[in-house]
Amino acid sequence: MNFWVFGINDSITRAAAALVIAKELDLPLQHGTFNDVKQTHWASEYIGAMEAAGILSGYNDGSFRPNASLSREEMATLIVRAYNLTGESPVQFSDVKKDSWSYDYIETLVANKIVTGFPDGTFHPKEPIKRAEFAVMMSKLLNEDFR
Repeated sequence: MNFWVFGINDSITRAAAALVIAKELDLPLQHGTFNDVKQTHWASEYIGAMEAAGILSGYNDGSFRPNASLSREEMATLIVRAYNLTGESPVQFSDVKKDSWSYDYIETLVANKIVTGFPDGTFHPKEPIKRAEFAVMMSKLLNEDFR
């Protein structure tokens, strides 16, 4: 395996996203309570740190699914919660309805100029977020000059 390959079109896992954000926020590391994240998992302490900070949650069955791809709407939730973003802007994405659980999070990212969506007016909330998209969102978040 070549560790120098970023894989810009690969999706980012839930564990990898937790690691990046927890490190960037310098959260105190600790193990979490998810039934599918053993203490020996490479991202266990970062997932636990994000859980303890109230930034992420798992599924109703008590799992976190660390190796699953993170969806675009889940990423919106993590960023808004992690960085305490606020703001409103009418979401004009044809595939994000007002009654969706992720609407407010996506709306907040739009208000903060973190996301713009696709040229056809969609956001693709259920699709896995690509590593390149994640990197762009984090860059815009951390440096207002990129917005």
